[in-house]
Amino acid sequence: MDDNINYEEAYENIMQLISNPVNLNKENIDRLRVLNILSDTQIQNIKNYLRENGALTSIYELQVIPEMDMETINRIHYGRH
Repeated sequence: MDDNINYEEAYENIMQLISNPVNLNKENIDRLRVLNILSDTQIQNIKNYLRENGALTSIYELQVIPEMDMETINRIHYGRH
């Protein structure tokens, strides 16, 4: 077990995400960095994809973005950490 993890803060962040989901098309996705769901590279890859291709039509469209896998997509979609 990692003693450096602040579980209370992690729980609060996850509950915030569940009650206020991130809309990747409309919001600053850097909010996901705080939740430790996405790496800096993944966040940048999503930003690049949105800039080049426009809005996502489905959460599963994230599969075409480099370094995104179904486990990560499900964590974003369902708020599971």
